[in-house]
Amino acid sequence: MPVNTIRINKQASFMNITVLISACLLFSGSAHAATIDFSSLSLAPASYWNGSNNAGGFTAGGAFFNNSYYYDTTYNYESWTGFAYSNITNTTTTDYTNQYSAITGGGILGAGSNYAMAFGAGPNDSFIDLPNSNRPDAMTITNTTYTYYSMLNGDQFAKKFTSSDWFLLTITGYAGAGATGSTTGVVNTYLANNGSILNTWKSVSLTGLGSTTKSLGFELTSTDNGTYGMNTPAYFALGAVQISAVPEPSTTIMAVASAVLALVIKKRRQIA
Repeated sequence: MPVNTIRINKQASFMNITVLISACLLFSGSAHAATIDFSSLSLAPASYWNGSNNAGGFTAGGAFFNNSYYYDTTYNYESWTGFAYSNITNTTTTDYTNQYSAITGGGILGAGSNYAMAFGAGPNDSFIDLPNSNRPDAMTITNTTYTYYSMLNGDQFAKKFTSSDWFLLTITGYAGAGATGSTTGVVNTYLANNGSILNTWKSVSLTGLGSTTKSLGFELTSTDNGTYGMNTPAYFALGAVQISAVPEPSTTIMAVASAVLALVIKKRRQIA
């Protein structure tokens, strides 16, 4: 075979191997994205789930949302913390009896679609355990109807917000489940600030929390506080959580690819 033909075949082989290596590296760094929008949860129209079956939480899209429910038989009173979910569309009733309503009247899929809400001001009263080998990308939030009108108009417990008041959601990433372990980062986002009170779905980026995040913990704080803590109703509504698969470690693939590429370059130089 002529020398020129050999050189062409070697160059073609070199190009093919290079393309193959590049494809392997690209694949190893890719990630599958998913959106948890609560549409998979079974719920009758105009109803809610608040943990009254003492399940301790619920699962949607592979993620676990905590719930703690308590019923006082003496006073016929129920309470809960953590997460509940709902499809209630009532955005006009302003008091505590409408605590399971988002001010949007529905989830991100429209009026009457499912959404979640969290209750509890303390750090990690509510938390989300992410599916294995997934990281948080973003979440979509808004105010509940009860909290929105409490800030807009004031009520028997809380003040009417002015331009100097704020209502803040702090999202903390954790390396362990159940909002435990070392923190992977913190994201702060306002539900009310500078005279504006959130009444639409708002997307909040969580990419800064990193790929080692296993769970998310939530805390609510406000400028309206009293003797017994925060006066602002400690709720927020959650429309969706965006996650993506964490790629398999690519260290080995990169090492093999580098070695093969070095060998190809060496062979090419020998026939040049």
